[in-house]
Amino acid sequence: MSFFNDLWAGSVWKNSVWQSMFEKRGFASEDVPSREADALIKFYEATDGDNWTTNTGWGVDTTVGNWYGVTVEDGHVTELVMSNNALSDPTSVSFSGLNSLATIDFSDNSLAETPCGLILQSLDAAGSYSGTIDLSGNTAPDYGTEPNLSATGEAVVALIEKDWTLTVTGTVPDWVIDMVEWAIESGTLHIAIADGEAMFFHDTEDFSDYAAETDGTSNYLLEFEDTSGNTARAYAGDVGGGESLGSNLAPTDCCTDPDNDVDVVGDWSPVSGAVLSSVPGGDTGNALEIKASTNVPRARLILSPTSSGELYKFQAKVKEGNQNRYRFDFYYGEGTAGPGISTATSSWEIKTFYAANGSAATFQLYCWSGFLNDTILFDDVLVQKLTDIPATGINLVSDQDGTTRNMASLDEAFDPNTIVKVRFLDPNL
Repeated sequence: MSFFNDLWAGSVWKNSVWQSMFEKRGFASEDVPSREADALIKFYEATDGDNWTTNTGWGVDTTVGNWYGVTVEDGHVTELVMSNNALSDPTSVSFSGLNSLATIDFSDNSLAETPCGLILQSLDAAGSYSGTIDLSGNTAPDYGTEPNLSATGEAVVALIEKDWTLTVTGTVPDWVIDMVEWAIESGTLHIAIADGEAMFFHDTEDFSDYAAETDGTSNYLLEFEDTSGNTARAYAGDVGGGESLGSNLAPTDCCTDPDNDVDVVGDWSPVSGAVLSSVPGGDTGNALEIKASTNVPRARLILSPTSSGELYKFQAKVKEGNQNRYRFDFYYGEGTAGPGISTATSSWEIKTFYAANGSAATFQLYCWSGFLNDTILFDDVLVQKLTDIPATGINLVSDQDGTTRNMASLDEAFDPNTIVKVRFLDPNL
């Protein structure tokens, strides 16, 4: 009987394979995955949930959305609001598994410095992007000392870079803010650095929240860094007013006459042995046919901008000839820009990219074919300067409270088409 007595008393059960298997199944929640319910229960235990001011439903109700302070949307935990709820200082905390958690409010719980740091570090480690966390009414976190960030300081920088909004007791030191940078893929951020035209936008990210206040005061000095480490700086101005384009720089007899015929003699020139022809069957009128007689055939169009540092939109219609490989790109003083090797189809498709002409007095637009004896078709080529940018972008000014759209500083070798980092600096630097 001893064995059965021990089993029912729990001494055997607590060390059995059966208990391990049971625990792996997790909390049987009806509205969220068990990993999310388990993560919340660990938080409950770590912060002495039994002694919270309010803990209604926690660990008892199988509908996690009924637990006090928890919001569930579309089958996932999205909010955890525990303001002024007598949370105890945790010695460990984890948000792992709570990938949809976007609102955290632990304000006014008198948490100590170290637990506040653990919470921020855990949130960063969980990898969630974009949200708000409120730790006000607790002890301020330890950010380390300039320039040596603590683990908490590193987490704060990372969370800001991930677009988390942090509210903490006191203020985050300026030297910590100065270490915040936004890593981006080269070629996805587009900037004009010409005097009187400074502005930028990104293909997918919305930077409008960083624009100047309504009174014109800039809260950010933006620093842009290219792949070679060269930088340019300017203050955040007002938001863009929507994409606006100037006239077409491509020759009128090439691209804007009623038939969009291509004058292959006067405008486009063959490079590397390419054979250029104006052929019927364009999307509107004739098309430019590029035939390869070597491995790098291309058609070149040399254009003269108004000044260096302007931002342009390049657009063309492309269709396969007897092959579907092509390139549509742009050569300027510092290098080349464009989508690289692409694939055409049997139908006309519009291809678009943005690039600045850097310091070049002229630039060259290239349409490439593929390999020996291959052909590709181009039509309706447009090269237009941006006079305004999408409302997700920001105009740039040279002074914190100024309106002149110039860069504040610019390395001579800065390449506007290879930006890989954006930093949000203290505007009083």
